[in-house]
Amino acid sequence: MTTVASTRADHVGWQVVKVATTQSGVTVRAIGPLPLPDSRTLRTALDANGLSSTSVQLELEPIRRVDLPGRQAPRTSPLNGDSRPALCSRHVTRTLVALCAR
Repeated sequence: MTTVASTRADHVGWQVVKVATTQSGVTVRAIGPLPLPDSRTLRTALDANGLSSTSVQLELEPIRRVDLPGRQAPRTSPLNGDSRPALCSRHVTRTLVALCAR
């Protein structure tokens, strides 16, 4: 059951998070992005794998994943070796040109 359900879920970008036996059969809980997958494909796969007599309650829970990237550590300035953010090379070039023009 777990293998068949996981294979079908993976195929549509979902993930099986729980498979539990109940008095009435098996409960399969899966999470993933919208749209909801077609539950008939799981039933067809179960039937094809000899589980046609097993009753299944399928719990589909849509989720939304949001990436929250961390901050990058400040770069060390090649000019002074401290932990202050490095100056843009264009800014350094303009500053040197202005100093030389004096």
